[in-house]
Amino acid sequence: MGRVLHHLLDRFKQKISMRDLQRPDEEKSVLDQRSPWNLVSHPVVYPDCPDLAVTGSPDCSWDHKQSSNAMSTMGGYLLELSGNDPKYSGVLEQFRVSWRDPTKSFPPVYRIYKIYMPEDIHLRYEKYKADIAQKRELPGGNECRRFHGTNRACCLGENGQTTLCDSENCSLCGILKYGFKLDLAGRNKPWGKHHGGRFGRGIYTSSTSSKSHDYCYNLPNGRAGPKAMLLTRVVVGRGKKLFKNDHTLTCPPDDYDAVIGEKRSESEGDLNYDELVVYNDHAVIPGYLIIYGSEGDRSTPLGRQDATGLKI
Repeated sequence: MGRVLHHLLDRFKQKISMRDLQRPDEEKSVLDQRSPWNLVSHPVVYPDCPDLAVTGSPDCSWDHKQSSNAMSTMGGYLLELSGNDPKYSGVLEQFRVSWRDPTKSFPPVYRIYKIYMPEDIHLRYEKYKADIAQKRELPGGNECRRFHGTNRACCLGENGQTTLCDSENCSLCGILKYGFKLDLAGRNKPWGKHHGGRFGRGIYTSSTSSKSHDYCYNLPNGRAGPKAMLLTRVVVGRGKKLFKNDHTLTCPPDDYDAVIGEKRSESEGDLNYDELVVYNDHAVIPGYLIIYGSEGDRSTPLGRQDATGLKI
């Protein structure tokens, strides 16, 4: 079985590279700098069959059943992007222009990886997106790209390391294996009297990379080295704008699919930077992994759970 998985992984690596060369440039960053709340669609196409993208023919030698099982066993697959790849440039630019906190220097970016999630997780995300698009009559379900900060208990992404770890404390590898899990929010680190974060127990992302940076830290606490941040795809659907905290939320307000936390003014509201919160596991999926920060940085957690409240 191990030999079969190894063979499938080698073929997957080769054909992903060919597939990306053929794929239209659909993943460039589209970031309206005038308004960080402008939710734009960033469609990304993941053909089920790598050969289909290369030859255009369903007659291929790719073993769909075995490859799907292999991906489910291994979790997400990371493909490092070269510096001259348009997708690398798009992610880097989105990371750079959305680093809005003037008190934090913009960090160096060491590596960027494209994430290919297990097929079952990807299909559930695409189904949810199609359902919301139909329900709200919004192209692509109003999909956007948002940053997500979490903890990392391994060295995934550093020096080309792409093997997911088995630590139950590593939220990053847990997300890449199983996707985001709303039912685990705050389980290992209760939020006290609250049900969750600023807008309840949801999955939190932001268009502001410097905000998500606050939730990126390495375990054990204080371990030096680069940090890891996810750039995710999020199906927003119809978003409800909120300016004040509501810790009691466990789902979006009636007739909405997500919460968009905004800063109203310098003197009003509870937020300094934006937050986008969804309350469905299938509404968000990792897209890219960014490895960044000074090698000498010491990671300091905020003394609370990561942006989702997840512990996987």
